[in-house]
Amino acid sequence: MPPSYFKTEYLAVLRSRAAMVPPPRPSFSFEIPQSKGICLLLPLLLLQFLLMATTQAFIVLPPGSPTAFMRSSPAVHLMATTTAATSTRLMKGVRPTAPSEPLIPPPIPTHPVPQILAPAGGREQFLAALNSGADQVFLGLKSFNARARAENFGVEDLRNMVPLAHRYGMKVLVTVNVLIKENEFSALLDVLSALEELEVDAIIVQDQAVGTIVQQFFPTLTMHASTQMAVHNLQGVIKAAALGYRRVVLARELTAKEMKDIRAGVKADVTQLEAFAHGSLCYSYSGLCLFSGETDARSGNRGECSYSCREPYKLTSEDGMGFLFSMADLDTSHDLDLLAEAGIDTLKIEGRKKGAGFRV
Repeated sequence: MPPSYFKTEYLAVLRSRAAMVPPPRPSFSFEIPQSKGICLLLPLLLLQFLLMATTQAFIVLPPGSPTAFMRSSPAVHLMATTTAATSTRLMKGVRPTAPSEPLIPPPIPTHPVPQILAPAGGREQFLAALNSGADQVFLGLKSFNARARAENFGVEDLRNMVPLAHRYGMKVLVTVNVLIKENEFSALLDVLSALEELEVDAIIVQDQAVGTIVQQFFPTLTMHASTQMAVHNLQGVIKAAALGYRRVVLARELTAKEMKDIRAGVKADVTQLEAFAHGSLCYSYSGLCLFSGETDARSGNRGECSYSCREPYKLTSEDGMGFLFSMADLDTSHDLDLLAEAGIDTLKIEGRKKGAGFRV
């Protein structure tokens, strides 16, 4: 079964806690007169008889269990034993006692619950993200995006998919996260005009030339600073906000403590913070790596990274061979609370070249 990177249960718990404080259960006690004990006893004895006499007893298991029901469960016998004990206590007129310690509801998070931003390299992945409850989805067009070898989308595809996402409350972010060549600006203007018309929720930008054009000619487009900008400190975030970026995708090399320090220096109403919750790690800083372009003439800043760092290499100065540059994938599934406590507004899942099952 593919792992769930949405951590639906974790987020559901946090959201339910943030929305509603469960009231503490009251402590209570009561007296049962001897004369009326038999009136309460009869229904309990009948229930006890039904539970212990039948061998076809069923109990419902929690969602996600391998089977929906279980026959002849020990829990049934435990329930019957408890019922018998309660019946005896009622006959003797013994009153139930309150718990020794008051029940305390779980703590309510003091931080906002991050939203989930899911990848969509194609239509199938897009629908999987929508069906899985993602708050937002990011995708790329056939040009100007950092995953040129993914299936990607045409403008006409988005004419149907953007309204579909909005109908069910999911935002659509479109990547324009590569460096733009001088002879490409005419085509870029056409793309930006179409995205503005489609009312996409934001574009993700690497090249500041794109940011300047958007501010001057397409002011209704919301801009997010791509991780390809390698923003990795507070001053970088403040500068990005001054340039008009409503959200900064922090460099994935940062620690949770560093993210928390950045959040302490800039409020969410100035600019939002986004961090990767799962995905590949580059041996260099994202957006600053020239390895692929040097070894294979395929630049990671143009959406054509050949993943040269994933290849095995041999040491020339001493004995040794292996995947010397290949980093372990980022996996924060056990540390989501640290990212939430750091004040991250959106958790991003990498994987636009993955299949739909990667996120289900």
